[in-house]
Amino acid sequence: MSRPNEYIEKKLNKHVPCVMIAAVSSGSGKTTVTVSLLEALKRREYIPVSFKCGPDYIDPMFHRTVLEIDSLNLDSYFMPEEEIIGTLDRYGGDISVIEGVMGIYDGLDTASDRGSCYEIARITKSPVILVVNAAGSGRTITSVIKGVLSDDTENLIRGIILNRISGSFYDKLLPYLEGEIAEIRDNVSVIGHIPDNKDIHIDSRHLGLTLPHEIDGIKEMISKGADLIERYCDIDRIIEISQNRCGI
Repeated sequence: MSRPNEYIEKKLNKHVPCVMIAAVSSGSGKTTVTVSLLEALKRREYIPVSFKCGPDYIDPMFHRTVLEIDSLNLDSYFMPEEEIIGTLDRYGGDISVIEGVMGIYDGLDTASDRGSCYEIARITKSPVILVVNAAGSGRTITSVIKGVLSDDTENLIRGIILNRISGSFYDKLLPYLEGEIAEIRDNVSVIGHIPDNKDIHIDSRHLGLTLPHEIDGIKEMISKGADLIERYCDIDRIIEISQNRCGI
């Protein structure tokens, strides 16, 4: 979203808390986690503001359903770096939650991360929470996470949430996963997990997600999602991560 030139000279403000919700691929549950987190933050009496990487207009509709204010787009194809920084810093709330797009490194081409949400995170120095769809996977999910971390050259990924995984398997996997992560990085936390729950699933279609007004009981669904993320994830750790912009 374009902003007036008065914001172009805005400098990066390390005191504006922010966190990006990114994923390994589309369909991992970024939007569900984002809106659930926004609702959980509201319950704690924070005033969150949301952003969306890229020109997408559907995911911001879900953000608006929670916050009742517009979500802003951050797009490195249409916006210069100074404008991205200025938009985030000027319009950020108590905590800014940025929803990524596609996989964390997916952008305009296969040879770089240009146009990706990782590029936005690098420009804004935003710490990243990586959502990993663990459905149908076992130990292999650890290899996937290690591969994504190995490409994180800016050390932006600070947390992992395993989505669509049973509590019993999560408990078995966690010690091994944390040990493997520690061999790569010492500043990445496993934030928790979210059990598979059909009551908080947002269906997809050929042009993206089903629209919020097409989902019966959308606010109840978001409330259930917040219940789950509060129960199974460390919200306090996410807030702490948001308060430490990477490299500034």
